[in-house]
Amino acid sequence: MILKETIKVGPEQQVIPQEEKKTQEEKPVGTRPIIAQIDQPTINPPKIEINTVIGNIDAAKFATTIRSTPFISYNGIPISHREIVSMTLYHDGIIPKLDITFRDSTGILSKEPPRDDTKFDLYIGAKSNVLKSIHLVFKIEDYSKLENNLYQFFGTIDVSDLYRMKFKVYRGTSFDALRAVCKELALGFNSNIVNTKDEMPWRNIGDKRFKFIQHIIKHSYASEESFMSGYIDYYYCFNYVDIEKEMKRDIKNDVGVDTGKPDDGKDEPSDVTKLILFSEKSYQLSCMYFQKVSERNESTKTSLVFLVNINGLRFW
Repeated sequence: MILKETIKVGPEQQVIPQEEKKTQEEKPVGTRPIIAQIDQPTINPPKIEINTVIGNIDAAKFATTIRSTPFISYNGIPISHREIVSMTLYHDGIIPKLDITFRDSTGILSKEPPRDDTKFDLYIGAKSNVLKSIHLVFKIEDYSKLENNLYQFFGTIDVSDLYRMKFKVYRGTSFDALRAVCKELALGFNSNIVNTKDEMPWRNIGDKRFKFIQHIIKHSYASEESFMSGYIDYYYCFNYVDIEKEMKRDIKNDVGVDTGKPDDGKDEPSDVTKLILFSEKSYQLSCMYFQKVSERNESTKTSLVFLVNINGLRFW
């Protein structure tokens, strides 16, 4: 028996706790003790629509598999999780990237090889309705064919204007400038600070947008104790964070969801628990598991590099 089924995975309804907005608010206000969302993203990845023929397999069971395992779609054709050899979702600077190696058992790449601006989707279903599922679209930067019909994709997040040059001056603080750039890119904006103390013209004289963002972060100033950093998360939001403030924050009341629990297919929320790290191997599937602890000290190396730069009259 052959069952023809159409499966649609659309964006979930966004339920994001936010601080109460005031009318006609020019600048964000409040103490922001934690990273809070200030602007929501306006990027909406298109629905994943897959026309597939499933032989002797219950369609509902197939849909449950999508929820419990990473799901890749290339040109509307699903890549089974059984075909995925390895997958790494990571950040290169501020940009989310994905490297994936999979077996092309259906021959889809020989029929439709990647071309300029070819994209593919990644969907990771949340195992709790307390969490939000990840749905990202990636541009294929490069790909290679390995032995035994294996292929490797190197993807970068699909925010086209992020990689384009721009000539523009932004006036205000680094906080204001980054927020304005994110609005132009349709990215959301999150932060754990109210504003920075570095009001000046921020000039983009032909740099690509992501490099200009890195330039702003590098030259930003909030206080003598602050260390500012930023990145685009897996929900199309840019996070502008005072690392020092986050490190000193009282975390004794922080909670989390143990995503390592087996997925029973129910929509009930997982138990929300305190954030406690475990080295016990029975917690290997949990987000609260750590394998080992190691110390790292590069103070001598940093000092030597600084001395070399001073003696060579190289300043930054």
